[in-house]
Amino acid sequence: MYDVTSSFDTGEYHGYNVKYSPFRKNLLACAASQNFGLAGKGGLFILEVRNSKQITPLTHRNWVDGIYDVSWSELNPELLVTSCNDGTILIWDIILGPVKYIMFVKARRDIIFGLDLLIN
Repeated sequence: MYDVTSSFDTGEYHGYNVKYSPFRKNLLACAASQNFGLAGKGGLFILEVRNSKQITPLTHRNWVDGIYDVSWSELNPELLVTSCNDGTILIWDIILGPVKYIMFVKARRDIIFGLDLLIN
């Protein structure tokens, strides 16, 4: 259990999901969208909880449409996956300098609200 009594302002983005890294307990990812996901870009925020009172942004990346869910890899501490309003699934690498996606999958023609990355 984490005792975080602080908040982070995503600006023009509205948060949809937040997940802590399974490898680094002070690192979290936030999936967000502009205009409540109705129109505009999506945002992926990588944040660091430095203490219970301070959340610091490490990086922010945009996508062409809303981002609704995020899931960390349970095998690789640098990888995470997002689901998007345009039916895409993106795999991101947070170590490659500025966070960028390394794989793009067009899974559907419309919204993917949620996902989990399960590797057996």
